[in-house]
Amino acid sequence: MKIISELGVVLEQREYAYRAESDALYMAWQYDQTPEAEQAWRDKVAEIKQRYPKPA
Repeated sequence: MKIISELGVVLEQREYAYRAESDALYMAWQYDQTPEAEQAWRDKVAEIKQRYPKPA
């Protein structure tokens, strides 16, 4: 059960980080439709996933 609890915490941390850090980049990409804007958003998502990895 500890892994489920840890997973919940990680998912909450990711959700907060996505809202605070990547959502604006996603909206900029949707507006611009440029490869650079898409890459900036995808890089930020990858960074957040690395910062808050799912428990094994």
